[in-house]
Amino acid sequence: MKKNLIIIVLDTLRKDRLSLFGNARKTSPFLDQLAQGSVNFLNAYANSAWSPPSHASLLTGLLPHNHGVDGDDTDLPANLPFLFSILKSNGYQTASVVINPYLLTERGFMRDVDHSLEVARMGRKQLKRIFLMRAYNKIFQRCEALDNKIIIEYSKDILKKLRKGSDPFCLFLNLTEVHSKYAPPRSCLRRIEPDYATYLNGDAKDEISFVSDRGGLRYMAKNQVASEAIIEGTRLLYDGEVRFLDGMLKDFFSFMDSNHTLQNSVVLVISDHGENLGDHGLFYHQFALNKSLIEIPFFWVDPDLASKEIGFPVSQIDVVPSVVASLQLRCDFKFDGIDIFSSEPSRDREIIGCYRPASEVLGLVRKHGGNEERIRELDKFYSFSVLGDKHVEIVSDESEKQLFEYRGHKDERIRLKDGEEKNLYLNRFDEIYPCDLIRRYGRMGRSSEVDEATRERLRALGYL
Repeated sequence: MKKNLIIIVLDTLRKDRLSLFGNARKTSPFLDQLAQGSVNFLNAYANSAWSPPSHASLLTGLLPHNHGVDGDDTDLPANLPFLFSILKSNGYQTASVVINPYLLTERGFMRDVDHSLEVARMGRKQLKRIFLMRAYNKIFQRCEALDNKIIIEYSKDILKKLRKGSDPFCLFLNLTEVHSKYAPPRSCLRRIEPDYATYLNGDAKDEISFVSDRGGLRYMAKNQVASEAIIEGTRLLYDGEVRFLDGMLKDFFSFMDSNHTLQNSVVLVISDHGENLGDHGLFYHQFALNKSLIEIPFFWVDPDLASKEIGFPVSQIDVVPSVVASLQLRCDFKFDGIDIFSSEPSRDREIIGCYRPASEVLGLVRKHGGNEERIRELDKFYSFSVLGDKHVEIVSDESEKQLFEYRGHKDERIRLKDGEEKNLYLNRFDEIYPCDLIRRYGRMGRSSEVDEATRERLRALGYL
């Protein structure tokens, strides 16, 4: 009997905010437990810093510069290898439940999905269920929005329907609980920080609330540094969201266990990218490719695989080829990624990725007070290379390339001086990213205006 496949993408989940990976707060008791019964990839990386390109790499097995989804080009081309299409051609039922408006069917991300529930265009009855839950939680001061909690309930309903069929199935979930705005229930804050009020009710109270709702872009726009109180308060709210997400995952896995889904399913739990929480003076997930953004949690649960920790480097492009091999799917596509179970890659395997900021986000920076000089400073082509202990970021446009290295556990960012090492990386960069690619991404001075339909999708996710 063919195994089912369940992929759970934890949108914007930063690896080091899990207690499993060093957070002193108990943010992730369930995920900590899940890691003990799974293949836990200790050095997993996102191939980009925001949702469209990272999801595209996750679902095609291709690097961002090869699938072309980035910047303002956020639709997935139809001619690419695609996980759901591969599964359907192998007799699988396919279903998805997504909140992120960038992953809508018309954008190409839910192509060949039989049953797709997309929050951005839910029907009246479905939305009513969410609005009632929101009202309840506002009255009882639980949480501003529990969309993801409702999504878990819909996911259970879809899973029941899939299990009634005779064919194996794939269920894809995208959960945005830890995406800004950070507004966790007080109960979650209390569990991770009993004295949480001292962080949130001081002089920085209003500013913490502002920053947690993408207000950190104002600091970046004006090149200002937030105070330690603001940073710590923002991180506490984010950690509270992680704890809430962890509880939802526990609920969903308990449901899958109770109806025996886990006995014949491969389950992948992975993040699409991380989040900056004051790191290097940055908030949100733009304008850098530092550890906070590209290091991600990745757990592979398979009843036929022994639990273990794997230290060699992997990235999102390895998901599709590994699924194809694990489920023994027929597939003629060539991927940039590898089957991570066929043989152990070298620990010196290079992980690369890139992205270009979307003009909508640059428009938000402008609205927060960023002048044109600051916009030009941020509107670059960002790429990175992780090779062994070396993590290099290359920030470039058509006229200049700047190289930085992130060093040590504090992730110190140091500009590389001219010399043999810098020339080595520049030559490698030129091999991977030809000039015409930089020009394609290098749309300096692009308009920040977007059409109303796109604006509504962005507003639903919280970008606007």
